[in-house]
Amino acid sequence: MYERRIGTPTTNDEANGYWLFGFGVLLGLPGVALFSVTESVTVTRGIGYRLAALAPPFIMLGAVIRFPLRRAGTYLGYLGTAVSVLGVVWFVSIFPGAETETVDADE
Repeated sequence: MYERRIGTPTTNDEANGYWLFGFGVLLGLPGVALFSVTESVTVTRGIGYRLAALAPPFIMLGAVIRFPLRRAGTYLGYLGTAVSVLGVVWFVSIFPGAETETVDADE
């Protein structure tokens, strides 16, 4: 399918990068849609946060992998994606608690 749409890949990772880019876009679109149409502090909105937050790392990794970079550049792309995914996991694990806390104006 990649060869029909784009052409013959020049590297082994080129087609993988294309699919990762597409995967990131497919994560982001429903994430933004869910976020836009749901009420705050709902499970559905939380799913929208997760999907929309995971989309950019995969889109960027797909772009990085498609380019014929040195191995170090590709590994840094993987490392950046891993750090981003861990950051999203950490954020969504603490964020619902931050939404339910009340701030006292007297403090």
